[in-house]
Amino acid sequence: MRLRHWIRVGSTIVVGAGLAAFLGVLSSPVARAKTSAPVYFFSNNAEPINSHNPLVMRPSGFILFLDGQWVLQQLHWTGWGSSVARATGISNSSNDIPNAAAGKRIKTWADMTLSSPVQWRGHQVYSCFNILVPPPASDLSGCVLPKPPIGNGWLDGGAGGVDFLAPGQKVWCGITSAQSFCAMGAPGPANAPQRGATLDNDGKVTLCYVPVPSLGAACVQNWDTGAPILRVGQEIRADNVLCKSGRSAIVCTIASGSHKGKGFLISAKVVRQLA
Repeated sequence: MRLRHWIRVGSTIVVGAGLAAFLGVLSSPVARAKTSAPVYFFSNNAEPINSHNPLVMRPSGFILFLDGQWVLQQLHWTGWGSSVARATGISNSSNDIPNAAAGKRIKTWADMTLSSPVQWRGHQVYSCFNILVPPPASDLSGCVLPKPPIGNGWLDGGAGGVDFLAPGQKVWCGITSAQSFCAMGAPGPANAPQRGATLDNDGKVTLCYVPVPSLGAACVQNWDTGAPILRVGQEIRADNVLCKSGRSAIVCTIASGSHKGKGFLISAKVVRQLA
């Protein structure tokens, strides 16, 4: 499943850490308390959070990627209307060979959790989701941005992890508790050059440039076209990483401590280390 970024430099692959699962509330009796109004959820995780993404209750299926690469099916819910709702069902994904539409379908069990109801346009809606699937696939989680009030996109990773697109949507970035990254070059023309960078918590920066990407050499494995856009002049901070959006580039640096200022700059045409 295409749920992780990865940066490849030479023969080394640096893999983004798995995003934290939102599971702690499951054991809390307070979290199970019923809300005072019906609770809904958005029908399509691959679409922006707006009026074109209808609200639903107890959906039997859920779209995770617009190209059909991953969907959930036959969901059966318990606890709907409480602070935490849980479903079991089937994960149906493509191995992407040669592409999402023509690839072999992989079906496994799936567990989906919805939590943290908030007000949105006069309705109570779950603002966070978490999806568990068996190894070797990756889990997926996220919350709407910001919370509250709800914005127009998902921040993958729930507590602490985020992803976003740069203006123009040519650069995709993510911040997790272990490592942050930005990359450019996908989606785009076949075999278009790719550039990328990762930033560790200790300020270590790894740069990537692949002139002709292939299955064995690339700076980014997948691309989240539904991520929120960090507009020009906006900034976002998660954990101890601060990313700022300029007119032509994204700058991500360590926000505080002995490694403050270390990071990278990336645009559609260049990537370089800072400090």
